[in-house]
Amino acid sequence: MAAEIEMKFSLSGPQSIESMLKDELALKYVKDAFRTKESCSEYYDTHAWELSAGSYELRITRSEEPKVAVLKQGTFRDEDMPGLYRGSRWIAPYAGLDTVLPDLIERGAPREIAELADGRPLELCFYTILNRKYATLYMPDRTRVELCFDSGELIAGAKRMPLYELGLELLYGSEDLLLDYCRQLSERFSLSPMLLSRHERALRLLRTR
Repeated sequence: MAAEIEMKFSLSGPQSIESMLKDELALKYVKDAFRTKESCSEYYDTHAWELSAGSYELRITRSEEPKVAVLKQGTFRDEDMPGLYRGSRWIAPYAGLDTVLPDLIERGAPREIAELADGRPLELCFYTILNRKYATLYMPDRTRVELCFDSGELIAGAKRMPLYELGLELLYGSEDLLLDYCRQLSERFSLSPMLLSRHERALRLLRTR
């Protein structure tokens, strides 16, 4: 299990990303060139979304070989710092939907996921197609943060939603330094904190007419 601490912001569009990529504050701790990768991830749950009800998120990375299953459990609901995600992450090689939950449990994921699914088949709920630009921030006191700009789409059935997001994930070091830097970025660019997971946004999208 890996602990995950990440600050997420919603961006208005590609122009926001381009503006930040030219800004001195946004690039303050960047030493290396930004890297880019394309990704396609499929998100699975039971028909009634029981895993999501337990704050779990299961995705299969279709753009990587070998394919992997990633299970996350966490929340954005931090009263002191809206948009701050705290959670846990488990990863397992993906061999198929029939074995994905046992494979994750074998690698330390809670047995609760099997209890929530209760033998019900997993179904594709939605998927994302993203272009990610990312770089490491070399902050003081050996704090390291991954800075990511994501642009793409969330597709649920016949419905689509654009995704433009900024993420800052603490790799190791000081959480206080990360949060202070996020506050500076938020003030500079009037950023909106992310308050809903992708599962929650997909469910809202599916419920819209």
